[in-house]
Amino acid sequence: MCIRDRKEIELPPGGAEEHTFEFDAGRAGWIRGSVSCREDMLPADDTRLFTLLVREKTPVLLMSGDGAFYLGQALAPDGADGDIDLAGKGWDEYTTADLAGADVVAAGPGGRPRPEDTALLKRFAERGGRLVVFISPGMERFAEGLSSHGISVRVNAGGPGFAELEPPGRESPLLSIFSDADLAGMAGLRFAERAVVTGLPPGSAVLSFSDGAPFVWAVGSGEGEIVFAAVSPVPESGDLVLSPWFLPLVQQMALAPLSVSPGREGALVGSSVEVPLAGNGGCSIELPGGVEYVDPLRTGPGRLVVPAGERQGYLIASCEDGDWQTAVNPDCRLESSLDYMTADEAADSLGLESWAAAKAGAGISEAVREAREGREIADVLIIAAALLLVAELAVAQRPGKESGAKTA
Repeated sequence: MCIRDRKEIELPPGGAEEHTFEFDAGRAGWIRGSVSCREDMLPADDTRLFTLLVREKTPVLLMSGDGAFYLGQALAPDGADGDIDLAGKGWDEYTTADLAGADVVAAGPGGRPRPEDTALLKRFAERGGRLVVFISPGMERFAEGLSSHGISVRVNAGGPGFAELEPPGRESPLLSIFSDADLAGMAGLRFAERAVVTGLPPGSAVLSFSDGAPFVWAVGSGEGEIVFAAVSPVPESGDLVLSPWFLPLVQQMALAPLSVSPGREGALVGSSVEVPLAGNGGCSIELPGGVEYVDPLRTGPGRLVVPAGERQGYLIASCEDGDWQTAVNPDCRLESSLDYMTADEAADSLGLESWAAAKAGAGISEAVREAREGREIADVLIIAAALLLVAELAVAQRPGKESGAKTA
């Protein structure tokens, strides 16, 4: 084990803070790690495990029809050993297994996405993927359905004059590789065709047109992001595609760290885990502690559900199309909180079969004496109630015998 970082954090009772640890993984593949604090009164939540997948290349799925040549070349230029492993599918060809095998999906020109495409790709982003959308003709409703801001989109094809870009007014990870000269050059680009977007909150756009309409912007979606560009990636739309800034801008939209990549905290003990599959092949499942699980539930293409196990550790799925790992941590949410718990809830969370509750503030000896006296009194009351029941039965039976004698 290698300790990568330490921080001294002081928290008041009931306080909470969020701290970020960044480190160089040093190699590709699955990285296992843990975050721990000094031992306290609840040791079970002092250590949390996580997993992190570090890839040599980022798998990108390009979904498009005709006209995606330039976008495909910007993502993975011919003859170049870049950072992207590119696969292409048409809008009517891809499957959920294709989505499961991608970290990034680029939605390009050609074809008209269906409402079910919108739902699938929005869920892809919510589960941690990145979706890059170039708003081309026919993709207006698609872009509106993906956005969380209630935007309205129309494509301005061949309108009067050309649109230009406004120099960026704020810093963004998307623009971090561009110099001031690059940004000035991009501001001089002209666009004959673009998507006019309204309804985006002010200040949300990374790049804007000179009339204030957004050109490039990113929004969070669940655990992932959606990056939009209000232009079709074809030469007919304007100067951008054949400019020296198109390739780096597309690469940044696909790969730039818009937020710190978190380690996968994983599942909780006793819960279920959904294993993403790129294909429909079989998997061998190893639960925490080296226990083999042989009956996973396949809920559809690209989806496999298995139990997380009953102890802290790592769940490993070895499948035909690769391995997948996640951490399993104890569920200490109730015990870790300072919310009020009844004596019944506290005893149940600790697994106590025999327990007694003392009044608040009582010392150990006083609490023990109180619990003992309470049980002794309870025993006396139970015996007294039993004797009273016997007496009542005897009294109840006596009149019946006298009545029977007179009848005879």
